[in-house]
Amino acid sequence: MVRSSSNTPDFDDGNDSGREGATHRLMLTRALAVYLDLARAFDTVNHPLLLEKPTPHGINCTAHDWFKCYLSNRTQQVCIGGQLSAPAPATIGVSQGSILGTLAFILFINDLPKTVKYSEVHMYADDTVVFFSSDSPDTTKD
Repeated sequence: MVRSSSNTPDFDDGNDSGREGATHRLMLTRALAVYLDLARAFDTVNHPLLLEKPTPHGINCTAHDWFKCYLSNRTQQVCIGGQLSAPAPATIGVSQGSILGTLAFILFINDLPKTVKYSEVHMYADDTVVFFSSDSPDTTKD
């Protein structure tokens, strides 16, 4: 048996325990999910921003200094038609397929859930989903 009042339907729970007309209220929830897939995720790691992050993951000063040295003063060049370009500073991006590149990406992106408020963040590698839900119709209008 289905009964409704206003915009929220009531459903009979089918329980014959002597409670005549026992019903459960169906909660209507508005939800929004934003799917993020970073194209060339390892190319998005900003060296100065990464090095400014606090080191709560057990990385001591010596390791931090070593990592800073690893990321500093890096250059890149391009060879087209046998002509090598002049070296250009590389302040963004880490080597994909390297252990340190993977570690740098994880440290760079790992605090994202702490920075997003009023939402739930699920992360797997470079794929991220941000969920927001509310029982109020006014909350998700904008």
